Amino acid sequence: MTSESAGASADRGGAGGAGHPGDQHTRRIGTVELAGDFTPVERELLAAQFGECRLELLARSQLEPRVALFRWTAVPSDLGRSGPSPLAAAPARATYVLHPPGLAAEPAGAERPARHIELLLTRVDNTRGLQARFPGHFPDVSIAPSWRQRLRRWWFRAIPALIVIGLALWLALALRNLG
Repeated sequence: MTSESAGASADRGGAGGAGHPGDQHTRRIGTVELAGDFTPVERELLAAQFGECRLELLARSQLEPRVALFRWTAVPSDLGRSGPSPLAAAPARATYVLHPPGLAAEPAGAERPARHIELLLTRVDNTRGLQARFPGHFPDVSIAPSWRQRLRRWWFRAIPALIVIGLALWLALALRNLG
């Protein structure tokens, strides 16, 4: 799990009036489709960070309303484009948490300017990672990989075994033909 600076400032109190993630209004900013009740600051930040995708708000933290869990889904933009595609194996979906820095362990005496804070994006791959990084924030949320992700993971784990089996069969046939 990595955190990357989202590179924008946000109003500390701006996310407090956010609605429930179940409110599914959809907005489009440039090439980014935002589904759910993102705050204006979140919409601006996410539209600047992502392109040609759909972002769906999954949940808000039960401990801190400025913490949002969302799913990123790629939108194919190069249909009909010919030639090699170096990122053909890039994931089509990912889950992120948008949060203020130092959320888990901010010193009690540390004061941040009330007007601006930087927000961070942290990718989480599964429920265990989400609960470890953000304990208590999303107690009822489960992040399960899609069947395609599970199949792909199985396939890439099986490839070395298939290579060994193929080499063993080739060696057995080669030795049989020699004798």
